Amino acid sequence: IASLSFRELQRECKARGLPAMGNTGTLRGHLRGLVTPDAAAEDTQAVKKGLSEEEMCAIDINFCDESDPDFDFKDTLRQVMETSEVGHWKSATRKLKKLSRRYASPEKPIPLEAYDQTLR
Repeated sequence: IASLSFRELQRECKARGLPAMGNTGTLRGHLRGLVTPDAAAEDTQAVKKGLSEEEMCAIDINFCDESDPDFDFKDTLRQVMETSEVGHWKSATRKLKKLSRRYASPEKPIPLEAYDQTLR
């Protein structure tokens, strides 16, 4: 019910003989009024045909973060270079300022090409 659009909610209400007038929240309320706790429990049981909670917890899953730690730095640098190549100096200058304040450090300084490209 939560994922249905306004028009889909109207169609469902009309199909079930409910009033199809009002906003999205009203239509969802009409449809939720039809769902009894027993019917909801049966649907939940139908979905849980897989593993039990103990079996799910017993599975050994390790999370390994393989993302690039310098992604934000590289992406902002790419944006600076692209906007300066197009000639949008104001946007490039703002992105260069963002790059220097948020992501630059002594270990990863901003390349001189970025400054040079922005000033052209």
